[in-house]
Amino acid sequence: MSKELKDYFNAQQAVYKALRAALKDGPRTVPQLAAECKLPPPTVMWHLMALRRYGEVVDGPEQDGYLLYFLKGA
Repeated sequence: MSKELKDYFNAQQAVYKALRAALKDGPRTVPQLAAECKLPPPTVMWHLMALRRYGEVVDGPEQDGYLLYFLKGA
């Protein structure tokens, strides 16, 4: 594996880890996660949708016009 690919993979995993850690404390909206994880909202949304697709995150009710996301099993 090239260094660039390894760095890219590690960066992706760091984002997933940050999102999981934030969601362990309770449900959050995309703007809340973006602020807490210091990431742009589109990046948060992209990774949330991946976590959702693989069953790690579930949608909740709406709060202030945004969906809340929950870590499944937390």
